[in-house]
Amino acid sequence: IEDEARQAAAWVTREQPGANALVVSGTAAWQRRIATAFAEEWARLGHESQLVEIPSGNGYQTETAIGQLNSKIQTESPNLIFAALDPFQARQVRGVIGANVPFYAASSVNSRAVAGDTLPELDGMRMLDMPWVVQRDNATVLAYPRWTGAALGLDMERLYALGIDAFRVTREIAQGRTAFELDGVTGKLKASFGNGNAQFSRTIPAAVYQSGTTRPVLTQ
Repeated sequence: IEDEARQAAAWVTREQPGANALVVSGTAAWQRRIATAFAEEWARLGHESQLVEIPSGNGYQTETAIGQLNSKIQTESPNLIFAALDPFQARQVRGVIGANVPFYAASSVNSRAVAGDTLPELDGMRMLDMPWVVQRDNATVLAYPRWTGAALGLDMERLYALGIDAFRVTREIAQGRTAFELDGVTGKLKASFGNGNAQFSRTIPAAVYQSGTTRPVLTQ
């Protein structure tokens, strides 16, 4: 998830050069990891950011925190928000602050809308997620069957996709390749090992949420 956050920082820098960011995080350890990785990469790229944490749930404490966040946004007018939140928190926050401030995130905010629920409060939210989720018409994605049993949540779909790419990577290694690139269902994979420190990278596409679905967006 740190790699996703750093990739998000580089993407946002290209779309919003010179911007100052408000990083909104939950209090879970994995959310803080996303927020910290984004903020560190954002600073390395020469930008400033502030961090605001909000608790999870529907209680008074959460509503108060989101209200204070909204006041801060109205007063300080950040150029963008980067959200280290889960889907439910993203809906809570976006429902209060509105869509006037560009809203970016890693894959953690991506939510599957139930039939008939288009989640209008998320419209315009920009995120990173694996091709298996946001590029279903991609030729590589179409080459592999989808789970046809009971409905899977997005986390389980991502795990299923991870299994596909794990098999493909293992096959490359079994064939004796020490450097290779794959157009994977979890992203573009690049590996190099056997000569010095091993390196592995995964680059995932960007998408925007609109009317109950996600559509890919080009990154510069």
